[in-house]
Amino acid sequence: MMNLLKFEIKKIWRQKKIFWLLLILILFMSFQYYQNTLHQDSFIDRLYESTEPLKANVTEIERELDEKRVNNQLNELEKQQSVYIKDMKAALQHWRSAIYSEELHNLPQLEHEFLKSLQNYLNKDGEFEALTGLNLEYVILKNTWMIDHNLSIEDEDYPISPHLFMLETGDLLFGVLGIILLLLIFGNILSIEREQQTWFTLKTQPIKKSSIILSKYFTLISMLFLYVVVVVFIGMLLPIILNDHHLLLNYPQIIFSENKIRIISSLTYFLFKSLLFFGAGIISFSLLLLISMVFKKSFSSLIATFFVLLIGHYLTTITDFSAPMNLFHHYQLGDIIIENRDIWYYPLFAVLWAILIVLITLYIPERQADLLNAQYQKSVFNSGDTNSKRGALINTVIFELRKLFRKGYFLQVISILFLLIVIGYFFLNQEADKIETEYFKQLNDEAVAIQEEMIPMYEKKLFEYEDRYEKTNDKSEREYIKKYIDGTTQVINLYKERVEKIEKGVKEYELGNWEAFHELQLFTIKLVNGDFDESLHYIEHNFDHQFQYEVSVEEKEWSIKNNIQPIFPGEFRPTVHDDWGDNPQGEINRDAWEERNHKVNSSGLYTLYHFYEYYLYLIPLGLFLFLLGGGYAAERGKKNTIHFLQTQPISKTTIFLGKILSSSLIFIVSYIGLMVLLLFLGTITDRFGDWNFPILHYDSLSSTSSVGYTGTITDYENYGFHFTPLGNYLLKCIGLLFMLTILVITLSGFISTFIKNTFAVMVFTVLVLVSGHFISIEYLSKWAFLSPFIYLDLFKVSNGTMATLLDQSLINTTMGIVTLFVSSCLLVYFSCIILKRD
Repeated sequence: MMNLLKFEIKKIWRQKKIFWLLLILILFMSFQYYQNTLHQDSFIDRLYESTEPLKANVTEIERELDEKRVNNQLNELEKQQSVYIKDMKAALQHWRSAIYSEELHNLPQLEHEFLKSLQNYLNKDGEFEALTGLNLEYVILKNTWMIDHNLSIEDEDYPISPHLFMLETGDLLFGVLGIILLLLIFGNILSIEREQQTWFTLKTQPIKKSSIILSKYFTLISMLFLYVVVVVFIGMLLPIILNDHHLLLNYPQIIFSENKIRIISSLTYFLFKSLLFFGAGIISFSLLLLISMVFKKSFSSLIATFFVLLIGHYLTTITDFSAPMNLFHHYQLGDIIIENRDIWYYPLFAVLWAILIVLITLYIPERQADLLNAQYQKSVFNSGDTNSKRGALINTVIFELRKLFRKGYFLQVISILFLLIVIGYFFLNQEADKIETEYFKQLNDEAVAIQEEMIPMYEKKLFEYEDRYEKTNDKSEREYIKKYIDGTTQVINLYKERVEKIEKGVKEYELGNWEAFHELQLFTIKLVNGDFDESLHYIEHNFDHQFQYEVSVEEKEWSIKNNIQPIFPGEFRPTVHDDWGDNPQGEINRDAWEERNHKVNSSGLYTLYHFYEYYLYLIPLGLFLFLLGGGYAAERGKKNTIHFLQTQPISKTTIFLGKILSSSLIFIVSYIGLMVLLLFLGTITDRFGDWNFPILHYDSLSSTSSVGYTGTITDYENYGFHFTPLGNYLLKCIGLLFMLTILVITLSGFISTFIKNTFAVMVFTVLVLVSGHFISIEYLSKWAFLSPFIYLDLFKVSNGTMATLLDQSLINTTMGIVTLFVSSCLLVYFSCIILKRD
């Protein structure tokens, strides 16, 4: 067994897979660390700005108490509050002064002094809006830990210390991304033996089948262990060497679970994450070997493995079966840590699952044919007749297409995508129906609560006010009570109107009339925003998101004008300009609000919208890159078919162009087929959808300030927006998607002209795309519209989010199509030059 293990590791070493793994990790982590170092100059500024809300709140409270003191209106409790507010102000000044002086080691103690005064103030029935509830608990817990362990404040947003940087990279690499990377690099360890027939050579040796499989499995586990060690080593080494930071494994990590907070050390968190990742890894490799015994080809086994993991992960998410017994729950590493369950059970069950799957693999019969391509003796095309009248380029394209179909990989990819779409649409349809049912139930419950609880409560108050009004003779008091009577009367009328609109809206919706329902939602938006508060007197509604309010109102007005069928759930339209605060409670509120108001629908057009909204277009892009992205490198390797092709009267550039054209054709036709399938499923199951459904388009500041701007300029920092019909929006996305696929193919083809390894071509293509997109956002904001990589995010480009965030109005669909087309042409041109000189 040990000799077999050494043999397998030596094969992996000679295939340079370990080299590629190390190179990817080093490049990724070095780039991440470099990005973090660029933000260090702003650390003190960010730290200082984080205290601004505290200062503003303290100043406001102090001013209110001082006004009462001047007017001799302070009671005994408020006098004590005034003392503690002054203590808070003094402590805050010392704290901010230490930040300004960069005395980071003193900050926890100074923050503690402020929190101590704050606690005293709160104990005297004081209110401090800048720190409440979960936010206050979070700050106190963390501050106590920092003082107890004598720690300094560090930059947790862009960490450069070894412990925090190791955790940041661990969160990225010890998860689904890491599993995918390991499967892509080492996933053909068994199937390649069967595909290249070397499996029969191994079976001629006096070695048991079980020994061969186990040696490969333990080789994969050793690569998993190497991966973990390398991530830890680089994560610690880079900060220590480059910035001379100390490793502090007791630095706190805060974990939020619903309305609870707990705190653990960085070491504990990292150990949990590493163990859980290792468990997910051994399960993944055992599944891979099992599937490799069913599928004979490497491509088929990898695609099937990813498909099984994806479906299992999705089913786990929607069924909420979160337990160690669930094989696929082991991939939800972050959720497991947050749930605070018995984490040690997960590695144990992972080992048990891995043993079970490996045992099945050892005893399962071998398949001698591929599942979706059982026939290996192929008949010739067109009975061997050829057409010499066609041009060399057309013949090359046809030749490449025939190769692709005869290998059977294309059918496998299409089959996988077909299953994913059908299964995904089924769950989407169920979710849409569930959300609609729950929405109407909430409306009905609200109407009942208003009629049985709210209106009687306010009628009782109204009776009490009227009784007091009749009994008092004091003129000022009668005026005071009269305002309450008028306000309460308006509240009752408002609630009655609310009930009437709910009843009418629901009734008209059932009849297929949408206007009344949109008016109900418009009424709700204005009610929440406080548009009716003036007549209510002492009752206020507070909605702090002005941009979202104006967007939501105009969306409903558009829907009424164009008779749009409503899509559920919420009345509001969350936007990128919504400010929930940079704190734990703010993030929780944001997530809850967006979940409550996120629209889900299974109609044909809106299903296609979800295809871009959830970035599902990247799944076919990745699969087809894996299938077609080898370019010129696919003709090299062991078989080295490039030599055969070069014996034909065809130039290298013709071969290259044939590959580019055939791959682009397959890409585009496949995407068209997938989108038609989505439309078809949505139409026959639900409805086609409203072409004019309003899709929000953000307008950048440079657009809103230009002459002739026709959109809506809001009161929120003069940002603007307009709505575009859903159908038009989808056409923009489709146009960008087609050009993006051509760019991906030409980029991989260009890289394949000077890199001979197919896997390396794919890795470098992905690295160039991802890093190019990131660099375009971070460093080329002014000229980002000229970068083809910025258009990788089709959704944010098409709806104006990217242009708004970078304040570059030229980042739009038209410019994107032109830029992608020109970039693709340039890549093809340079590739042809390289091939001619070769």
